[in-house]
Amino acid sequence: MTHVKDVPHPAVDRLVRPREAAYILGVARTTFYELIKSGALPPPIKQGRCAFLLESDLRAYVAGLTATRTAA
Repeated sequence: MTHVKDVPHPAVDRLVRPREAAYILGVARTTFYELIKSGALPPPIKQGRCAFLLESDLRAYVAGLTATRTAA
Protein backbone atom coordinates (compact mmCIF):
# COMPACT_ATOMS: atom_id res chain seq x y z
CA MET A 1 0.00 0.00 0.00
CA THR A 2 1.36 3.41 -0.99
CA HIS A 3 1.07 6.26 1.47
CA VAL A 4 0.45 9.82 0.36
CA LYS A 5 3.72 10.99 1.92
CA ASP A 6 5.63 8.43 -0.20
CA VAL A 7 4.30 9.78 -3.50
CA PRO A 8 6.49 12.54 -5.00
CA HIS A 9 4.69 15.86 -5.30
CA PRO A 10 5.31 18.47 -7.95
CA ALA A 11 6.67 21.75 -6.63
CA VAL A 12 3.67 23.56 -5.20
CA ASP A 13 3.79 27.24 -4.37
CA ARG A 14 2.56 27.62 -0.80
CA LEU A 15 -0.11 30.20 0.06
CA VAL A 16 0.90 32.38 3.00
CA ARG A 17 -1.39 34.53 5.12
CA PRO A 18 -0.43 38.21 5.56
CA ARG A 19 0.55 37.79 9.22
CA GLU A 20 2.95 34.96 8.38
CA ALA A 21 4.27 36.86 5.35
CA ALA A 22 5.10 39.87 7.54
CA TYR A 23 6.83 37.52 9.99
CA ILE A 24 8.85 35.91 7.18
CA LEU A 25 9.96 39.33 5.93
CA GLY A 26 10.71 40.53 9.46
CA VAL A 27 8.47 43.59 9.24
CA ALA A 28 5.35 44.80 11.05
CA ARG A 29 2.02 44.17 9.37
CA THR A 30 1.62 47.90 8.74
CA THR A 31 4.94 47.95 6.89
CA PHE A 32 3.93 44.81 5.04
CA TYR A 33 0.76 46.48 3.73
CA GLU A 34 2.79 49.59 2.82
CA LEU A 35 5.04 47.34 0.69
CA ILE A 36 1.93 46.11 -1.13
CA LYS A 37 0.59 49.66 -1.56
CA SER A 38 3.93 50.88 -2.96
CA GLY A 39 4.05 48.01 -5.45
CA ALA A 40 7.11 46.33 -3.93
CA LEU A 41 4.95 43.25 -3.28
CA PRO A 42 2.05 42.06 -5.44
CA PRO A 43 -1.49 42.39 -4.09
CA PRO A 44 -2.78 39.43 -2.10
CA ILE A 45 -4.89 36.68 -3.63
CA LYS A 46 -8.40 36.81 -2.21
CA GLN A 47 -10.27 33.61 -1.44
CA GLY A 48 -13.55 34.52 0.19
CA ARG A 49 -12.71 36.61 3.25
CA CYS A 50 -9.13 35.36 3.38
CA ALA A 51 -6.08 36.90 1.73
CA PHE A 52 -2.95 35.00 0.70
CA LEU A 53 0.40 35.69 -0.89
CA LEU A 54 2.48 33.24 -2.83
CA GLU A 55 5.60 32.14 -1.00
CA SER A 56 7.53 32.53 -4.27
CA ASP A 57 6.60 36.25 -4.37
CA LEU A 58 8.08 36.68 -0.90
CA ARG A 59 11.24 34.80 -1.91
CA ALA A 60 11.54 36.98 -5.04
CA TYR A 61 11.23 40.16 -2.94
CA VAL A 62 13.95 38.99 -0.53
CA ALA A 63 16.16 37.94 -3.47
CA GLY A 64 15.76 41.44 -4.91
CA LEU A 65 16.86 42.96 -1.61
CA THR A 66 19.91 40.75 -1.40
CA ALA A 67 20.80 41.45 -5.03
CA THR A 68 20.82 45.21 -4.41
CA ARG A 69 22.89 44.70 -1.27
CA THR A 70 25.56 42.66 -3.02
CA ALA A 71 25.62 45.03 -6.03
CA ALA A 72 26.38 48.06 -3.85
